[in-house]
Amino acid sequence: MPMTLTAEQRQAVEWPGALLVHAGAGAGKTSVLAHRIAHLVTQGSNPFEILVVTFSVKAARELRSRLEDLISLEQARAITVCTLHALGLRMLREYGDVLGYHPDPKRRVPQVCPAQWRRKMLKQLINAVDTNGDPTLTALAKRLSPEEVEQVISTAKCAGLSPGDFAARGTSTMHALLAQIYADYERRLLDEQMVDFDGLILQPLCLLKISVEALTFFQARWQQVLVDECQDLSLAQYRLIGHLVERHHQLTLIGDAAQSVYAFRGALGGECFARFQHDFPEAAVIHLPHNFRSSRSIVALSDALLRDWHRQSPPQVPMREIGFPVALLTQSSEHQEAGTVTSEILRAVSCGFVSFEHCAVLCRTNAQIAPIEKALLRANVPYVVVGRGSFYDHPEIRQLIAFLRLSQHLDGDPLALAEIAVVHGWLPQSVQVQIMGEAHDLLVEHVFDHERSSTLGPAEVAGLRQLQEALLKLDERNGWAPVDLLQFVLTEAGLAFERHLRHTRGDAFQQSTERVAELLRMAGGFSTISAFLDELDVLSGENPLSTFGRDRVKLLTLHDAKGLEFRLVFLVGMEEGLIPHYNAQHSKRGLDEELRLAYVGFTRATDVLCISFAQTRNGRRVKASPFLRGLPKEAFCFRMPDWPDATANPLINTVGNATLTRTP
Repeated sequence: MPMTLTAEQRQAVEWPGALLVHAGAGAGKTSVLAHRIAHLVTQGSNPFEILVVTFSVKAARELRSRLEDLISLEQARAITVCTLHALGLRMLREYGDVLGYHPDPKRRVPQVCPAQWRRKMLKQLINAVDTNGDPTLTALAKRLSPEEVEQVISTAKCAGLSPGDFAARGTSTMHALLAQIYADYERRLLDEQMVDFDGLILQPLCLLKISVEALTFFQARWQQVLVDECQDLSLAQYRLIGHLVERHHQLTLIGDAAQSVYAFRGALGGECFARFQHDFPEAAVIHLPHNFRSSRSIVALSDALLRDWHRQSPPQVPMREIGFPVALLTQSSEHQEAGTVTSEILRAVSCGFVSFEHCAVLCRTNAQIAPIEKALLRANVPYVVVGRGSFYDHPEIRQLIAFLRLSQHLDGDPLALAEIAVVHGWLPQSVQVQIMGEAHDLLVEHVFDHERSSTLGPAEVAGLRQLQEALLKLDERNGWAPVDLLQFVLTEAGLAFERHLRHTRGDAFQQSTERVAELLRMAGGFSTISAFLDELDVLSGENPLSTFGRDRVKLLTLHDAKGLEFRLVFLVGMEEGLIPHYNAQHSKRGLDEELRLAYVGFTRATDVLCISFAQTRNGRRVKASPFLRGLPKEAFCFRMPDWPDATANPLINTVGNATLTRTP
């Protein structure tokens, strides 16, 4: 093992059995995880039998890269490194027939149901729900929206509740109505040979409960299981992992209860640590006390923030010098706050302290981003809003992915067919409805049914013929590599998707072409369309343009900031009603989570942290966050750093090295 490991890290790497690692912010958990996996391999574990579960696809890629530096490329590629949702999809592809899916070598079954189709399906089911003519039930059904029902079903699935389990949990009329829609929804998904995103956890969990063959196979398949960011596991996810390791107990969990901020998604948080220690009493518990990421002043302030909150681990030990003091700025309004952020970023960049891509502005809510975005625009500062919608929900990306899906199986994806039917005006929505007849969805048979097309006018028939030609071209190329097929769709005369893009103008066209270029870059890493589509299915809204090498300031919410780090961080709106959010102020659990969210924000900064609050927001008087009131005044500097002095000081490293020696 490299000598860079601390004693605690080495102990975590070399422990032979079940293990729980408390790894605070900047504690080097990714390095520990990678070295532990490498140690298992060097000690004789078969790489093929190692499963590593990460919180995001980006984290999985980073870990794979680390592993390739520690063990052979062949060994690294044999290890399964993926998110739990990707794992669930793999399990369903292998044993889905137990649950009613019909494996077909020509199709990717089950497919993951896209969000827009999910809501369309739920709307249909709400409208068609059987109320037996009961006016009370009918009135209740009319009050339901697809978004509300989707949230109820998602919450149930995160808790591991099947439709039957959910129905047994409530007694109200509304609960019974929701249970009926949930059951109808699951039947419809199965009929369509689909699974929704939360079902990628619940369905494999059901599979392991009812199939001894599947359970035995997967338990033998993965003899070592390691889970990163374990505080973010839901109950269903924890149980799924529990089934995989119940025979050999070779389970490693790594996480930090102080960074648990996803309770609204069903995350167990600190309860996960307690459950693990109850279920695996023989396991070792190791705390990694050092913080290698942030300067001493940032670590001290972050620990002070949590000192009155029950922690499962002692304060962190900073490994860097003091660096810059944390700046605490009082602003008259959100507009002055936005102006200050913009001018200070420009000063820091112009003097060479940072580049734009190393700067981030963190907010509690999306609404706070607007004035900052406006100020950055006026100053011509390049920026990107992380998490603004999904990269994969933009029309040009949806449509290109639809071409990929249809090339795999023309009559197996009605949503993809409907998506490309309107790309060049081939088949407007009104014409789709006309040729669909009584069907719920547009099918390939509708497109090629000449009797239906005989009722259309000349322009509609011409569009239909173009769509037919496009589908035949896709079908002929279903064995192509994904990047080659995308290039074909973009440039081929009959499809000419690039020409279609040019209908958008100005900044919108530039952003669209940038997103298309990113999709091509991603596709270049896959040899088959099927493998690329599987990757896209489990990305869960991750935006590749948000976090990879773009020289832009990042604007993002605290939730979206988790797992990231930046040299210069502005945490704005540190006010009562925002941090903590007013929705969370009436429960201890809510306040605790808000405190942890602020901690996540503090610990995203490596070199400089600037915290600001306004005296008025949206024209109303506001107070500073109560979280600030308990922090020592000596921890703050009440002005921004003197950037030119900083770069002139030879003791300060300005290229991101972990050494800053400036004193306050």
